[in-house]
Amino acid sequence: MSTRAAYSYRDYDEYLNVRPGLLFWLVMAFTLRPFVVLVASLSNRTDRSAILNIFYPDQFEAFLGCAAALPALLLLFGYVRRRPEAHAIFRAVWRKGKLLLTAALLLDIAVVVAPILTRGDIPATNGLVSGATSVVLLVLVVRSNRLKDAFAGFPDTVPSADSRRATA
Repeated sequence: MSTRAAYSYRDYDEYLNVRPGLLFWLVMAFTLRPFVVLVASLSNRTDRSAILNIFYPDQFEAFLGCAAALPALLLLFGYVRRRPEAHAIFRAVWRKGKLLLTAALLLDIAVVVAPILTRGDIPATNGLVSGATSVVLLVLVVRSNRLKDAFAGFPDTVPSADSRRATA
């Protein structure tokens, strides 16, 4: 863990690792929004595509958005499994968290820019706002020391009571 920043005791979890903080959750909510819209749309019993059509008139862009959010979804699984008994895969995913967030935001930008480059279509206002928000969040993620410190820590495995007695 880096000693660059001094954190409050509230900024640590029960395993004494730095909590990811507000920026992490903002980026996660922003990048995972296509999955939220897709699940909400599929849960509508009367018209399964109604909600999806409101947010994504072109359904292919919704699926591109879900594909772009896969790195963030993987990181969410790493966060959920952030405890001492976690498998090595989750440890590796968590350690690459900043890279995964960066990839998710770059892919989100690509989803906005792709129609411009391929068809010459200027996206609607919500597309432009989404792209600009992705750029701002990308800069914040890259510059964030808190995220770097949070992704550097993962709870160490706790020795069992039997192994502690054997070493004592």
